[in-house]
Amino acid sequence: MGGGWRARFGGERAAPPAPIVAHPPLALREAERTLTLFVTGLTDGLLTISGNVEATESGAYTDGRAIFLPERVAHAPTRAENLRVYKALIAHTAAQRLYGTLELDGALERLRDAPDQGLQSALFDIVEGARLVARLSIDFPGIGRDLAALGQESLSDRALPAAQRGRAQALEALLRGTLGAEEAHLTGLRGRSLETVRETVALLPIGDVWATLSRAETLDLVRLLHERVASLGAGALPGPLLGHGRIRLDRLRSEILLPPPAPPRREEEPVRFKVPSERPRPAPTLIVEGRGLPPPLPNNEGRQPESLGGRQVAVSYADTAPQFTSRLVPLTAEEKRGAFIYPEWDVSLGAYRPDWVALRPRRLHAGTTDWVEGVLRRRHAQVQAIKRQFETLRPERQRQRRQDDGDDLDLDVLVASHVDRKLGLPPDERPYARTREDRRDIAVAFLIDLSGSMGGYIGGLLSSARVIDVAKESLVLLGEALTTLDDRHAIYGFSGATRKGCEFYTVKDFTDGWDDATKRRLCGLAPLSYTRLGPPIRHTSILLQAIPARVKLLMLLSDGRPNDFDAYGGEYGIADTRKALLEARGHGIRTFCLTIDAEAREYMPRLFGPNNYVTLADVTALPRKLPDLYRRLTVG
Repeated sequence: MGGGWRARFGGERAAPPAPIVAHPPLALREAERTLTLFVTGLTDGLLTISGNVEATESGAYTDGRAIFLPERVAHAPTRAENLRVYKALIAHTAAQRLYGTLELDGALERLRDAPDQGLQSALFDIVEGARLVARLSIDFPGIGRDLAALGQESLSDRALPAAQRGRAQALEALLRGTLGAEEAHLTGLRGRSLETVRETVALLPIGDVWATLSRAETLDLVRLLHERVASLGAGALPGPLLGHGRIRLDRLRSEILLPPPAPPRREEEPVRFKVPSERPRPAPTLIVEGRGLPPPLPNNEGRQPESLGGRQVAVSYADTAPQFTSRLVPLTAEEKRGAFIYPEWDVSLGAYRPDWVALRPRRLHAGTTDWVEGVLRRRHAQVQAIKRQFETLRPERQRQRRQDDGDDLDLDVLVASHVDRKLGLPPDERPYARTREDRRDIAVAFLIDLSGSMGGYIGGLLSSARVIDVAKESLVLLGEALTTLDDRHAIYGFSGATRKGCEFYTVKDFTDGWDDATKRRLCGLAPLSYTRLGPPIRHTSILLQAIPARVKLLMLLSDGRPNDFDAYGGEYGIADTRKALLEARGHGIRTFCLTIDAEAREYMPRLFGPNNYVTLADVTALPRKLPDLYRRLTVG
């Protein structure tokens, strides 16, 4: 102790500080396969994962359908320890759905609209977060231990309450109090501040009591704590503990959290479509139960799954990557009920798996037209400019003279014939005229990716715009501009949740008009699950084939490569998507993709060809780019 005192205040030279060692980060993309399995097993497919800048800067959160994670974690020097942080973040954030935090019963809306909302939300984040840790510790003891350990580890990097000001002192003390911190963490506080903080922390439950609380009781506790803390001066809001997610009331998607109405049970037989005729060789061994290697997964991390001898695999919550296998068995009669059944191309077999995917038409939860009308008001000048451009595409009316028959008389010919008769000449025998108007014989289907990553926010912390919102805004401008043309067009959305749960949403069919009902359905589009591209492309191709048009175009709007939980990714997903696109082209349908994936150049040329896709670096340019692309693709 004496040496340390002298080194600090004089008498000895202080030892130089230890150098700060930067740990190698673990990128989310490198661990995506493992974490996808983890979240799917934990939530039974209720939630997906995605990385974005906002989560990197301010902490993991969920909008009710996707968990948004930091793009990289560099807490520890090893991959396993950083993977442990990712899993803790997923578990704590997923617990918001599992244990009723996000239940829409009016209480969250009142909290979000309350005066001093920032402070009340911060208090709710702290106490509700502690309740979730307690509940996870009961149901998943290993996860609970990891969360507790990571929380304690992070305390050494956080400023003590005495080093902060105003409300920040109480909030930091409460955060530490949820971990059972001792009185020593209040060292340095004086007078009224110490008294207020100590009384506030004393209101927190102790030990196992946390697990017995309901969300309603934590909201009551928030109101009680707010009465004590609100009198303190302004101060910064604390960041989350290591491994803990945040509760972002401003990011919740109510249309996702509301329970959907039960679809009517359909008893009719599933609709089957013929497997395309090109079949390189038969595939007699289609029933496989975990034997051998499955198709490669997306973002392969260099691990090869071991042969499992026919056993199914439970998702592991340990620190090691869970192994993967898929029961490659035919769909059951129940799984086929009410669905369109499609084949899928298996690149490892070089053949189709017939009757392999169930695609179900789903009804959108329609919103209101207010959002659409707001977009049209805000972008009125741009809409008018696009309409003027589209008007130049309208075919001109041509008056054809000297016809054998027609809907009008050609006056010039009649006058000339009268003169010819007076002169004793034979009159012109074609005295009719008709007006010919060329028609743009075009049918276009817009296919919108509704994967969870479409819920990512574009501009970081200060932005409220998501990728899906910009895509919808683009479709609003295009739909409004297309009222100047007679082009037949449709708008569809899709999402994948394994080959048994592919979904297809109709915003506007070819027979629908651009009316209020269509606009309400467009408002209802929301991010869902994964990007299984083959089934919706095949289904949209079938719909386009039924339209009698000279030019047919399938235009895909997507933000990523083919990907689904059941190994539909990597070479397998790309090969099936490419096959589906080749099938469409074989039926005379042109295919084109507008993507925002920065890595699209790695695989898009294989799928669409070098001149049939565009990568958009700036997502906010989509409302301008989409109408321009449509005009260029359909001219002539």
